[in-house]
Amino acid sequence: FTYQDNPQEPNQAAANGNDLLEQIMIQAGLPPQPLLQPPTLSIAIQPAEFHQFRYKKDVTDNRLGGILKGRHSGPQGESYTRLKVAGISEELHSVCVRGCTVTPELEPHPFLLHGDDCQNGAIRLRQQVTQRHVNSGEMEISLERLSIVSVRNDDVAEELNSRAVNGFNPDLRHLQQQQQQQQKKKFWGELCLCFQLFYSFNGDEWIPGNIVITEVIRNKKANISIDRVFPADLSLHGGQRVFIYFTKPLSDQSPDSYEIVISPHGNQDRSCELRLKPIEVKPNIIELETQCEQQLRNHLTRGAPHERVNANLRVTCCSTGQQSKESPLIFSDSCATCGQRMRAEVRPLQPPPSKQQRLERANFAVQQDADFSLPKLDIGQLFQEVLLDAS
Repeated sequence: FTYQDNPQEPNQAAANGNDLLEQIMIQAGLPPQPLLQPPTLSIAIQPAEFHQFRYKKDVTDNRLGGILKGRHSGPQGESYTRLKVAGISEELHSVCVRGCTVTPELEPHPFLLHGDDCQNGAIRLRQQVTQRHVNSGEMEISLERLSIVSVRNDDVAEELNSRAVNGFNPDLRHLQQQQQQQQKKKFWGELCLCFQLFYSFNGDEWIPGNIVITEVIRNKKANISIDRVFPADLSLHGGQRVFIYFTKPLSDQSPDSYEIVISPHGNQDRSCELRLKPIEVKPNIIELETQCEQQLRNHLTRGAPHERVNANLRVTCCSTGQQSKESPLIFSDSCATCGQRMRAEVRPLQPPPSKQQRLERANFAVQQDADFSLPKLDIGQLFQEVLLDAS
């Protein structure tokens, strides 16, 4: 199974496949059959956008290190990269899918595929066509045990040379012309998976089919770790500045790259999640501001007059796929400025005082202190009253 430097178009591959089938039938003394449409390969579920590439030491003793999941994985369940072969006919005997890593520019990539049906850093999966496939006209291939293994920069040249030795080069170009340029490349954190279909009508001779390329997969670094959140006790009235401190410096300091999710504790309903963008991002700090009271109550309490809500805060870096663990928060029915408790049944809900109102209150208190004085006392009269009381 060797990748073709110039893959054939579907119509040309079909003609060659039909010519081969016709030759086999003529040799067997059978009458020629009408032209057959070749099967086609497509990607049903794309791989995850972010995946933590493993080292060779992490995949020893038949360990995968980390499974490459599908792009639709989430709380509802896990998914995996899935391929679909359409156009299955009764004349088809078996199919084979060969896959490897390529750069987003469709050049050879030195990283390896590891898992079931993988050899020499590439995957070769062969399946025989059954009656069930013929009835449905298609075959699905789920790659549930597949991981990506990175290599050191010193081993890049060796891995690229192995492409020519192993005989697969799906990038439609000459490998030797790229080796010098590729070996100078230092960033290998992005790649795609390339798959090519091979099919056979007799189980012995294989015909190359079409090639499909997945979307870009980026290296997922270690998750970010939250040190503390200040303040941890927040107000349901909103408009409050919050500071998130991290144990290590953030790799990306662009506010547009981060998303802060606040959700009620124990509630898996995504409609209750409150998604915020940072105001400012520093190496170890993210600053944000909570939304207004109505939006907070609509998401966290569904509009109910709760006085206390336990919530969780999670930070996600959209550019690197890094995600923090959930950090606990408490939202209470208190003033966002002074923290004074405000009970809904006793005191109506009011927005926090503005800066001008706070200055007016402070000036009024100072004026009251200036006007207050003790009354003057007559010491002689007071002494006489004391003597009369004693007698």
